[in-house]
Amino acid sequence: MAKSLFILAIIASLLGGLGVVWKQSAAKDIEIAALHQQDNELETLRGEHEELLKLRARPGPGNPATDTTPEAVKLRGEVATLREENTRLKQQLASTAQASASLQTVQTQQTALVREALAELQQAREAASTLTQKDACNNNLHKIDAAKQQWALETKQTGDASPTWQDLMPYLAMPPTGGVPVCPAGGTYTIGKMSELPSCSAPGHTIH
Repeated sequence: MAKSLFILAIIASLLGGLGVVWKQSAAKDIEIAALHQQDNELETLRGEHEELLKLRARPGPGNPATDTTPEAVKLRGEVATLREENTRLKQQLASTAQASASLQTVQTQQTALVREALAELQQAREAASTLTQKDACNNNLHKIDAAKQQWALETKQTGDASPTWQDLMPYLAMPPTGGVPVCPAGGTYTIGKMSELPSCSAPGHTIH
């Protein structure tokens, strides 16, 4: 009984393998048939291509290159004219593109020069403004020093005396409304002792 089952299993396995082989063979047959069909179509296309080449090479009305009819001659002339016009337009377009690139380069250079000139002008303005502020501050320091001297003279002060703004107010004539002088650069004034010159905290602002 066991042997019979074993034999049946072997037979079933063989039949299964034969089925797989048959399916693969059928698939191969289909592929081969498709390849034959494609080969036949390719041969047909080759034949049509050869006939077309022969037809083009044959002189006569069927070939525009060798046709001598007035229509064909006129057509060839128009084609030649169009080709020349196309070549001329391409050259003109290339020249226009080159001119545009040159103009763009010039404009870029001019823009850079204008920016550089504006930067230099701004620097000159800032330098002039700084110089003007220093001159105005120097004038204020001289007024503070003059007020100190006049205060010390009238009140008989010595060199160690340190006047306050309140002490100097009567001697400061600061237009337009009077009062404590103000540095145009935002510096702070120090009156100092009578033996010292007044000073300003702004860089470069000194009495001279």
